[in-house]
Amino acid sequence: MDVLVAYESRRGWARRAADAVADAAASHGVATLIRRIDQISPDHLAAADALVAGCWTPGKVPFGDRPTRRMTAWIERLPPLDGKPVGLFCTYRFFPHTFADTTTRAAETLHELSSRFEMKGATVAATRSIHFKAIEESATDLIDRVLAQTPSG
Repeated sequence: MDVLVAYESRRGWARRAADAVADAAASHGVATLIRRIDQISPDHLAAADALVAGCWTPGKVPFGDRPTRRMTAWIERLPPLDGKPVGLFCTYRFFPHTFADTTTRAAETLHELSSRFEMKGATVAATRSIHFKAIEESATDLIDRVLAQTPSG
């Protein structure tokens, strides 16, 4: 079985989460390939039995580059996914006074990514908001749920 891990990262947390997903998959004997979304070819996607994709959660800024903008543009360019299992994550950091706002933004990010992947024909197997201080535990939970819904390749 092969899993492709795609990410969009700004401060490195999404990259760390992608690495943790790959490490967790490897502990199950699953081969993984990790790439930034701008480095993924159609061949990478075709060879994968499952896809895990993620980005960071936008902060409280009135303008600027939103992570979902780049991720959704990438999803739009993907070929039909024909039921391929997909796991989604977004990394976040919050301070106590912004907890509710950050939680809402993470949920919105995952909802938007899920909708876009479903429009491409993917089966969203799992989603996970990943706090930057709990990356390994969250990545393990995410890949476990994705692998449980992925036919052996």
